[in-house]
Amino acid sequence: MPKTGNFELVFEASRGSGNLGDIAIDDVRVYDAPCASNTIQPTADPTEYQKADCNFEQGICNYVQELESDFYWRRMKGPTPSWNTGPDFDHTYGNEFVILLPVTNISMNCDFEGKLNASMCGFTQSKSDDFDWQLRKGSTDSTGTGPSADHTYGNTKGQYLYVEASSPRRPNERARVVSPLVESANHLLCLKFWYHMKGEHVGKLILYRRLDGTGTSKQLWMMDGDQGDRWIEAWLPINKNDDTDEFIETLIQLIFEGVIGDGHLGDIAIDDIKLESHYCFQSETKDNPTVTLLSCDFETGITQCGFSQDLSDVLDWKLSNISEGQPDIPNYSEISARQKSFAYITMAGRKKGDKANLATSTTTSNGTQRCLSFKYIKVGDVQQQLNIYSLDKKDALRLIGTVPYKETKNGWESCQFKLPVDQGMSKIMFEGVVGFGQVGYIALDDVIINTGACTGKISPDNDVPLPKAVVQAGDDGLDVVSKLFISFTVILLCLILVSGGILATRHKYTKRVMQREHTENQASYHYAKDPDISSDVAVSNPVYDIARLSDSA
Repeated sequence: MPKTGNFELVFEASRGSGNLGDIAIDDVRVYDAPCASNTIQPTADPTEYQKADCNFEQGICNYVQELESDFYWRRMKGPTPSWNTGPDFDHTYGNEFVILLPVTNISMNCDFEGKLNASMCGFTQSKSDDFDWQLRKGSTDSTGTGPSADHTYGNTKGQYLYVEASSPRRPNERARVVSPLVESANHLLCLKFWYHMKGEHVGKLILYRRLDGTGTSKQLWMMDGDQGDRWIEAWLPINKNDDTDEFIETLIQLIFEGVIGDGHLGDIAIDDIKLESHYCFQSETKDNPTVTLLSCDFETGITQCGFSQDLSDVLDWKLSNISEGQPDIPNYSEISARQKSFAYITMAGRKKGDKANLATSTTTSNGTQRCLSFKYIKVGDVQQQLNIYSLDKKDALRLIGTVPYKETKNGWESCQFKLPVDQGMSKIMFEGVVGFGQVGYIALDDVIINTGACTGKISPDNDVPLPKAVVQAGDDGLDVVSKLFISFTVILLCLILVSGGILATRHKYTKRVMQREHTENQASYHYAKDPDISSDVAVSNPVYDIARLSDSA
């Protein structure tokens, strides 16, 4: 441990190669003494060190789950759910609570690559169905149905899981594949997967949720019929109780069921199944073609409704909540009367070009048309910017649009942008950029992303049109347009100076040539008059030349 300064303790557990690998911790304590010391002395400041102490009897003390983790620690009593692994009792009393890591709480991330059972990622074939799902590379056996390549690699070397609809299959026969047990959490878990349903006889693809110990399954999602020759992404929350709107506390299993249609042209495939810890809405189905992918009114917070701060920018978006006091922005009482909670940035104490980025923490692209709508306020100089970008999986930026540069005179304004149909797009990011002045603010609220086309006016009028070049502020506070203008001016001045130098040089050269020609003409003339006088003397002594000319005359 460090001898001076503040620090945090982080316990990290990693899953091994099998299911017999539960890890547990208990009775965490920090002492003000070397670990090799035989005598533990009292701490110099017990109140500070004791913040890290915990026996997990009344909760997890001052520890918090990291939202970016692949899975989460679970507080547990008695033995773990898996046989032959994990403790049977805690350390504190020998019979009470312990915090542990069960391997059932895995980060589901399955692309079906690998060999034999390893490529199934823990999924198992159901014994209560009519036939089994199969692993496949390339095209299926029937022409006119099924994918020609997997989704992970997009070629014939990658694998996917599918149901074959050809003989001996009959209509309405079912094949089910069951996931490992999944640990729930006190926040939303979002399941994502890709499916392929091509063919005139395609039946149904259904996803069920089974709670551990109940033996009953609940349908969460369904798609039926021909969806074209394409991989389509689906996503949905899996641990929310629809009746009570609370999070499920028991272990969860997911079941994918393929149902045979009316003929052999009905192969169904799935690939790249992921379970992630973030907010998401259920994706579209045939019965509900328009689906809300993201809806954030900031009433519960910024991260809680699906956004994350960018750690690489200069400042962060703040949350305004009427219950937490009035923020330092003008006309707060007026704007909060319409929007109780919203995200905002202020310009006070900032320099031109400072940025605050706020990105969706969930994937918002599924290869279909989507519409982004939101409300905003801009108060301050026209150089303030509120830009909207899309980010791909490598966080590369692509400008979608910019709201008007003018101030919002009448409070909250509404705005819509048509999002690009791009399966590579992973997130949407709002970028607030500080202008010249240090007075003003930008506020954001009611962010919604829906599938389908935008209804109404697309993007507002902009009295100060956005330049064709993407305007990006640099560290020196100058945007691209300003830098281009300065560069052009410098180049023009350089050309003028160079041209002037060339002209001056040419003038001097011309003058010297004329003088030399004149001198040579004079020398030739005097030589003709008096051959006894050398041309050099004649040229260098003009008085003599004049005298000689006078005598000759």
